[in-house]
Amino acid sequence: MPVAKFIRFLAICCGICLVITVLIPRDPSNAFLLGFSPARWMMITGFVLVLGALAAAHYALRRRPALEQGVNQRLEGWVAIPWRREAIQLVAALLLFAGLYFLAELVTTTDQYQK
Repeated sequence: MPVAKFIRFLAICCGICLVITVLIPRDPSNAFLLGFSPARWMMITGFVLVLGALAAAHYALRRRPALEQGVNQRLEGWVAIPWRREAIQLVAALLLFAGLYFLAELVTTTDQYQK
């Protein structure tokens, strides 16, 4: 997969996470600014910074095709080694499992704000 497309995919995922974070109902007891807690503002700031960095990287790669081609070749050479490919697959599987586990925990626990 070309690097620019992957960066665009990551930026879209980051944007979705940002929207979901903003849409979580506000907690009046921890309101800091516009109804969001300081922790939520830190999350929003982090998503905006990562989204900006991904957008800048995507723009830079699209403006210079030779740079994108060089990055693609370097990554393809790096992943071509079997043990690295297996390590990447293992890490991806663990991250997917952890994400699904925490999602299941979030869905099955009671909401503290509704009490």
